[in-house]
Amino acid sequence: MWIFTNEGMISVVQHRDQADKFMIRARRSEHLEAIFPNEQIYRTDAADYRFRVIVDRGTAVAVVANKMFEIRYDNFKNSIRDAEYHDACSSVWGVMLRMQSTPGSTPVSRKEFDDFIDGDYLNRRQV
Repeated sequence: MWIFTNEGMISVVQHRDQADKFMIRARRSEHLEAIFPNEQIYRTDAADYRFRVIVDRGTAVAVVANKMFEIRYDNFKNSIRDAEYHDACSSVWGVMLRMQSTPGSTPVSRKEFDDFIDGDYLNRRQV
């Protein structure tokens, strides 16, 4: 499961050898430090997610639930302080926008997506 908070993005999976634990991975160590400040961070250069923590399932659920409880913003992307992470989240948002399709609407074309990235999308899109 991918989870995006305004402090970082984590990937949560079942630990392969410990049924009562999650392996929580991140691309940046500071994302784990912000979300799981009391956990030991392991680093491996042999995996696609370089940084990870091993957390009891209940602890992980409590931490994520608390992050949700603490939400006080009305726009997720605007709540992100780190510029590089903000841009990464905006890119994910844009990719998901492209796949959005509802009855009666037209899926977003590649040109519309490019226009959005260039800042002209909202001025020209008719819903």
